[in-house]
Amino acid sequence: IRTPPVVYLVMPGEGPSYGGSLLKITGAHMRINEDACWVGAGFSGSVDARVVSSALATCETPAHEPMVVAIAVSAIVSDAPPSVTDVAANFAYGDDVASFSATPRRGSTRGGAAVTVTTHPAIEPGRATFSAACHVGTIRVAARRVSSGFECVVPAVDPSVLATKPVALSLNGEDRIPEITGASGGVDFEYRPDLEVLATTVETASSIGGAAVVAEVACPSRHGGVSLACGDVFGVLRN
Repeated sequence: IRTPPVVYLVMPGEGPSYGGSLLKITGAHMRINEDACWVGAGFSGSVDARVVSSALATCETPAHEPMVVAIAVSAIVSDAPPSVTDVAANFAYGDDVASFSATPRRGSTRGGAAVTVTTHPAIEPGRATFSAACHVGTIRVAARRVSSGFECVVPAVDPSVLATKPVALSLNGEDRIPEITGASGGVDFEYRPDLEVLATTVETASSIGGAAVVAEVACPSRHGGVSLACGDVFGVLRN
């Protein structure tokens, strides 16, 4: 007689209704090659589980209508699947959303730009998003909920490499939500080098302030002196 598996925690705790979220399940008494995940009200069927140890398993969520469902682990072949009344772990299926835009879409290679990602449809105010994150290229950074969407701060990149990085939003910190193809020109961020100040000239001066200063600037060249597109333009900034 074996001790029934017990589920203590499921991470992430929410995901899209189209499924595909990789759940990490911590618990006890789980058996390799013998147990499966049971997802949803009434546990109408099991999904494959990868039992790593008696205390850890993973499984991929199937598609499900938006609602909170129970998660359990039990025998692959079972005449008596686990009862929902005995389950301590839940998973919230949310409405499907997609990334619509990222603003601003360019900034310094030093990073630090606060980029706001909007979604379509907009996320309802009551939906839990405390684990939200942005993936800028392959780098994950925290995201916070703002009135217009989700804000994240882009990381620095190597200034010697031209780079446009895709910006993906994750509501649970793991699963990247899809992007609306062609929306607002794409959901990405273009890194640009900082301008170099070549010379400054004071046009007018005053002891009470308000001096007019002209700065001649250019983008730095790289890769053996090959200029960027903006490297050929010498701007004049007035302040």
